[in-house]
Amino acid sequence: MGQPARHGNGSLDKVSAGILRRVRLLSALPEEAREQLIAKTRQGDHPRGTIIAHEGDPIDALLVVAKGRIRTFHVNADGTEQVLDVLYRGQSIWHGPFLPDHSSLPSMLCMTCSLSAAPRTRRN
Repeated sequence: MGQPARHGNGSLDKVSAGILRRVRLLSALPEEAREQLIAKTRQGDHPRGTIIAHEGDPIDALLVVAKGRIRTFHVNADGTEQVLDVLYRGQSIWHGPFLPDHSSLPSMLCMTCSLSAAPRTRRN
């Protein structure tokens, strides 16, 4: 499989910003903090078949499906692929930024997608 995709170079459109505001994890933030995070978020389109991340790849952003679908999967020792989930518009891949090593648990493949990537930020 190819190189993992880079997440988002373009700014968000209003629809994608609205989707981010409804992500459960972000909706619990104070409004000012949520809007600051949304302002730093970038969006990118990925062709069908693009690997978003291989299992174990570093992920330093909250990834939200802005449109399309993403398949998460694990490759077993015998080389067979085990599909774990299919994520749709508005669903997020959030675990990486909160893990100590910031890694992806499953591999992720774009079935047709546009991702919004909210960067991990440090608190002082």
